[in-house]
Amino acid sequence: MPIKPFFQNLISLPVFALMLTLASATDALATPAYMQQYGAPTCQTCHYDNSVSSGKAGLAAYLASKTPACSAPQVLQNNVCITPVPTCTAPQVLQNNVCVTPPPTCIAPQVLQDNVCVTPIPTCIAPQALQNNVCVTPPPAQTMVRLQTSLGLIDIRLFDADAPLTVANFLSYIDSGAYNSSLIHRSTPGFSVQGGGYVWNAKSKSVKTIAKKAPIVNEFSPSHSNLRGTVAMVKTSGKPDSATNQWSFNLADNSANLDYQNGGSTVFGQVLEKSMAVVDAIAALPRKNAGGALTQLPIATTLTGPVLKALLKKPLAKNNLVTINSVSSTHANIAPSDADRVFAYLEAAYPDQLAPANPLSPSDAGSVSSGGYYYRYYASTKIYVFTSNGGVYYRGPVSNNQDVSWGSLSDFLALAVAAGY
Repeated sequence: MPIKPFFQNLISLPVFALMLTLASATDALATPAYMQQYGAPTCQTCHYDNSVSSGKAGLAAYLASKTPACSAPQVLQNNVCITPVPTCTAPQVLQNNVCVTPPPTCIAPQVLQDNVCVTPIPTCIAPQALQNNVCVTPPPAQTMVRLQTSLGLIDIRLFDADAPLTVANFLSYIDSGAYNSSLIHRSTPGFSVQGGGYVWNAKSKSVKTIAKKAPIVNEFSPSHSNLRGTVAMVKTSGKPDSATNQWSFNLADNSANLDYQNGGSTVFGQVLEKSMAVVDAIAALPRKNAGGALTQLPIATTLTGPVLKALLKKPLAKNNLVTINSVSSTHANIAPSDADRVFAYLEAAYPDQLAPANPLSPSDAGSVSSGGYYYRYYASTKIYVFTSNGGVYYRGPVSNNQDVSWGSLSDFLALAVAAGY
């Protein structure tokens, strides 16, 4: 008899029930009628593996030959090899009959990458640069100094790397407060404006000298010539290493003289372009011969003619002197914020509107943080300048006290950094 029809008819039967029944039967019971009862072909001899068997034994052996052999991890169930449903251990979960670790839920700004939450590398906008996966603004390469004079502010960028001893000496006088309430005591139109040597004493209402520290070694370098707008040390004639507390602003190209005289006058800073208007204004003032070292003392007045002559004959008064009310710098260990650097730049660029200007020292800058705004208020002009959400804003009389966008913080920061703030 053919084997295939026998297997096809048999495969749909409850196989194990049939085998148990046959196991309890005798060969005699394996009659054609008995086997037909279970849907088996009516035969006395069944072929199952190229051998011959009859009756119950033949049928049982045939069924055994059709029971599949399962490979781990599969097991036999209802005569079929199946993969058992695994039991998952948290945090794994069952997915398509496999225990899998579900992807984590990332909290912004993190994103999913290779099934792990990672903080994406930000794209920095110049002048910011990537540092420890954070966009940061590089600190000023050079120290900035702000002189707040009675005629306006003068911002100076120092040459820290090229004249380190001279810069350190200058900053030591600033840090000690020696230049606060000091005078611009000499003005030579077309040549220089000089300060650092004298201070107004409010108690005695007279001019006093500023105490000198030890002289410093001359650091003149041809890389920084005595050109217009530069700041240079003043020395005693015939003594190259005699500079102490006095310095001068060059009003013109004085290199032919000062670069070669007395070992060369050390240039240690540059007045920013906007501030040169204040230096020029000082140079344009009338002068008084007050005797001693004050033979070319600039007098802050708009008077002319006989009235001016009468004023120049009067005793000195503070309101007629060009005073340096305060001096600040950025050389402290506290780095200014991006917004403070922008504010300092704007104060120098718009001195008439953003007045009085604030010190450059971060701890004294006068900025206020409140309600998501970081701002400065200029009392004399009733103007607010503030930053919020990456923008710079203005509020004042010109805008009818409404908030007006001035530009992006990143754009202004690039200008501030380029100027040296």
